[in-house]
Amino acid sequence: MPEPTKSLLDEGTRVLRELAVQQGRAYRNYGEALQRFGEDRIGWAELFKTSGDIYSKEAVQVVWSLVRANANAYAWMFSVAGAKPVRPAAEPVQEPAHEEAPTPRRAQRGRG
Repeated sequence: MPEPTKSLLDEGTRVLRELAVQQGRAYRNYGEALQRFGEDRIGWAELFKTSGDIYSKEAVQVVWSLVRANANAYAWMFSVAGAKPVRPAAEPVQEPAHEEAPTPRRAQRGRG
């Protein structure tokens, strides 16, 4: 389970930084593919294959980052709320001793 963050703002910042790194890496790879295409080292098919690979990998990375951020946000909310069990633990029931007879109460009439 991911480690809960200090606040939701910290979590948002972490996600944005992670996505920025991923996007920068994807643009760099795409730029290199375009440069190889421009220098006539690869053809159209290789350019489209490389572009598709970059796109699919990036889409998976973004979804995974958002899933992790969501899990971290829930963990943070539970830690702030002081997550308590749904039901309190059942306390053992103490049965009255068999030796003791219940004391009978007299019926009262009137105002007492």
